[in-house]
Amino acid sequence: MTPDDRPQPRFEPPPWETEAFERFRREQEKSQAAEEPAGTTPTVHRVPAVREAAVPDARVEAMLAELRVEEAPATRAGLTLIYSAVAFLGTMGFFIALAGLVLFARTQPTDGAATMLAALTSLVMLFTGAGCIAGAVMLYRKHHQ
Repeated sequence: MTPDDRPQPRFEPPPWETEAFERFRREQEKSQAAEEPAGTTPTVHRVPAVREAAVPDARVEAMLAELRVEEAPATRAGLTLIYSAVAFLGTMGFFIALAGLVLFARTQPTDGAATMLAALTSLVMLFTGAGCIAGAVMLYRKHHQ
């Protein structure tokens, strides 16, 4: 038996929904018969595309201002903790990036795996330092508006 010869499974509604499905099918047939003139072939009805409503920028700014008013203000102790974390992350990132650059500058150019290892390590240290600095900048910008 080929896949084309197999009977296609047909959707069967659950027994408690049979009446509702039959009523829906009859209503669909009536509405299609009423819409189509006699002697024409049925047409495919396409659902119109949903258009997104554009919200004016002024309204968005007003909503954001309302949300800022509803936010609880940061306490002084919280701001001190945030600013100390920013200072720690920024300083740590600067020194890690600096150490990576110094490691790369002191690497002796030889034909060996040690040069590649030192270069790769310095690159990883540079990216780690840059990530710490970026985290400090993001934290500062989030809490200093």
